[in-house]
Amino acid sequence: MRLSSFVALLAVLPVQLCSQDAGAVRAAANTITPADVQHRISVLAHDSMKGRSTTRPEIEKAARYISGEFRKLGLKAGGDQETFLGRYSVVRGRIDTDASRIAAGDGLIWRFGRDFLTSGRDLVDIETSGAALVVTGVPDTAAVPSLGVNRAIVIFAPSAGSGASPAQINAVLAALRAAGPAAILAPLSAPDSIWDLLAARQRQPLTRRSWDPIDVPLLVVREQTISRLLASHGIDLAAVRGAGHPLRATALPLQISVTLRAAIVTRTAAPNVIGILEGRDPALKNEYVVFSAHMDHLGVRSPDASGDSIYNGADDDASGTAAVIELAQAYAGLRVRPKRSLIFLTVSGEEDGLYGSDAFAARPPVPVGQIVADLNIDMVGRNWKDTIVAIGQEHSDLGPTLHRV
Repeated sequence: MRLSSFVALLAVLPVQLCSQDAGAVRAAANTITPADVQHRISVLAHDSMKGRSTTRPEIEKAARYISGEFRKLGLKAGGDQETFLGRYSVVRGRIDTDASRIAAGDGLIWRFGRDFLTSGRDLVDIETSGAALVVTGVPDTAAVPSLGVNRAIVIFAPSAGSGASPAQINAVLAALRAAGPAAILAPLSAPDSIWDLLAARQRQPLTRRSWDPIDVPLLVVREQTISRLLASHGIDLAAVRGAGHPLRATALPLQISVTLRAAIVTRTAAPNVIGILEGRDPALKNEYVVFSAHMDHLGVRSPDASGDSIYNGADDDASGTAAVIELAQAYAGLRVRPKRSLIFLTVSGEEDGLYGSDAFAARPPVPVGQIVADLNIDMVGRNWKDTIVAIGQEHSDLGPTLHRV
């Protein structure tokens, strides 16, 4: 472990320390010791942590240890219900193909997979119905409020030859969803081979995260299926998709109901750990700098040649987690607090898909616009002792600061 890397992290934000005297900074930096770092990594990467997989109970043990350290340092709790833990959940499940259906009119039933598919994020139970409303014409978000789509089942078939870009069509879809329909049905023209491939994918387990919004359901319906329904009410789908009139809505004397059922396969509830050191400047304390690292690793997997099956993750990323705790200790020990507030964050779910960091970004403990920087620390011990690899520095004005340091 290259301890100089930890000390260098204190120098990355000179603006935080410019009002400190040199002795105070030196004293704070000196709280970062080889013994401390080795101890923290040894705790987090111990065999008893079983590799800290987000799907194992040991991730809670790691979170409790970090929470306890933050508490001892006097940090303010930034998690749920005045604790240091900010929780999120991730479920894996399948659409129940037998129970999911669309009923349109007199006994007409459309089946999931055969006649319709979801847009990929509807892994929730949905039971909704409304009067059918066909929206056609040139995509135009400004026209949506006048369409009267609230609580209706909207069949959205915009003009195909209008030259509208996918972005424009998506903008109209977003506006339609915001207007409060019960559901949106979108015709899709696709060869059987493509449709069957999409259906096969949606029969596999899907993922839903607790911070994902529960949107108005958007369902894709086979074009020939919906064409037959519209034709029975005197509407030629091909003709209306070729028309270039302004966006408008046509009501049908028809009730449509949508039923979606999700069968949950696995459910994971996991913690992030969030501690806050409030700044001292009356204005700048409302700006936040984040120090983050992921506390999870790969867990228990296939054994190696020696029979060891625990992936301890000392470098990836007990080292970065230890760095965050050490930085919290150093900053909390300053005689004069930094002007800006600091957030010390350790996340879970990184190895599973950046879940913890994504959950924090979606629901931060402070307004996201007040977070001015995030220094994420991952694997401190693998480079030369005088080197920091700063991925993403070109996207921030911290890059020039780092080069000066």
